[in-house]
Amino acid sequence: MKSVYRYCKERHFAQPPEAIWPFVADSARINELAGMPAYKVTEQADAQGRIHRLASIKYGPIGVKWEEDFGEWQENRRLSQTRLLHQRPVRALRRRG
Repeated sequence: MKSVYRYCKERHFAQPPEAIWPFVADSARINELAGMPAYKVTEQADAQGRIHRLASIKYGPIGVKWEEDFGEWQENRRLSQTRLLHQRPVRALRRRG
């Protein structure tokens, strides 16, 4: 049986979107603040010529591999990012801002 678990946290800021966008949209900074080490990305073409962005990271004793899916980017409004994990039990992580 397939289960979907969702977690959502909403925040409201006193500043306009233009003031906080540089902080929300800076994935590298968010990863660094969360204590994540830098990850490696390689690009591979499939048989149809599509490029797949494959990433991997060593986080403590755990190695994690995933494929970066295309996200959505609407400056000063919203962003989304999906990581399709190669290991289980988690299949995908989606970030929306």
